[in-house]
Amino acid sequence: MSTSPLWTFATNAPPPAPSGPCRKVGRRDPPPRVGGGERGRSPRLSTYPPRVDRRARRGWRPSAGADRLGDVTVPPLGDRARLDDWPAGGPPLVIGIAGGSGSGKTTIAHALMDVIGTDRVAHLSHDAYYRDLAHLSPEARSKVNFDHPDSLETELLAEHLRALRAGHAVDVPVYDFTVHTRRPETVRVESRHVILLEGILIFTDAGLRDLIDLKIFVDTAPDLRLIRRLDRDLRDRGRDVDSVLAQYQATVRPMHLEFVEPSKRHADLIIPEGYNEGAVGTVISMIRSVLGAAE
Repeated sequence: MSTSPLWTFATNAPPPAPSGPCRKVGRRDPPPRVGGGERGRSPRLSTYPPRVDRRARRGWRPSAGADRLGDVTVPPLGDRARLDDWPAGGPPLVIGIAGGSGSGKTTIAHALMDVIGTDRVAHLSHDAYYRDLAHLSPEARSKVNFDHPDSLETELLAEHLRALRAGHAVDVPVYDFTVHTRRPETVRVESRHVILLEGILIFTDAGLRDLIDLKIFVDTAPDLRLIRRLDRDLRDRGRDVDSVLAQYQATVRPMHLEFVEPSKRHADLIIPEGYNEGAVGTVISMIRSVLGAAE
């Protein structure tokens, strides 16, 4: 099976025609970005050769009555109201949203939930599955590399995801980021028609990837991600500026380059520069088509 992403979405002006010979893109190459310079982007949805995967087996087809970009249909971008005519039958559809810390994954996840309807979505965050460090001293906890895949109990997340796909409810742990331990209470999550999973490392584990029907990677510039992470950690996690910056230099950036960035090759859809309404519209169209085919 090819690991090249199916689509890369962007909205810039049309790029100039190539002046030199085209480079052959290998199966494992990252998605090309078209248009002036390193950060140039295509003005349209660049389609890649289709591959036989779970979406095809579930009967995914472009929906009717929508604006067309490339080979994928998109609902009107201004239509942000909940789509109450979506079907309720069929097995759950699992969507994974990955990307660097502060890339905008949660913003996109909430945008999808607003349109689909929270009663149709089971939302899971990989962050809830950090390993409990209660057995370590506070000093030892502060030295743990929280950006390495081993810091997360991904096997428990995969177990919960399989249970949700089978129609069962799960008890999701609650992690306290101020002291790096799990709280005694859990959060009950019921199985829904759409299971939305987000996290920076969800595409690094092959077993977890196999449970995801649609893999989305949010590709945002490092400086913007750092600003967002700094704001979040100061506001929500009781951190100070020095500790956030020290962690970024020691583990966040190196682990992003080693694990997160390479995992982009497994994505089916890449959304550049964080939240993008047109790209979200594309995802919504695909979900709607899958749910319709499952009726």
